[in-house]
Amino acid sequence: MSRRDGKAARGYLWFWAAPGGDVVLDVHRSRGLFPVQQRLMDFVGTIQTDAYAVYQSLERKESRIERIGDRRTQGDDFMRH
Repeated sequence: MSRRDGKAARGYLWFWAAPGGDVVLDVHRSRGLFPVQQRLMDFVGTIQTDAYAVYQSLERKESRIERIGDRRTQGDDFMRH
């Protein structure tokens, strides 16, 4: 990201992908819940995430989204399925 004065601006890359599909990168100034809610506004289904707390918050707020995490967030049961 760059600002009008030519200096670098701080931002975060959000990666989105579907199995067998494209990978989309969003650049956003926030690392909070808003960019996730914005991208998944019309989504209904299951998402696989890392352990970042924003996704846990999203699952609590949006009943149409179920989150499964990596083995660090799900324990040994995740590896048995």
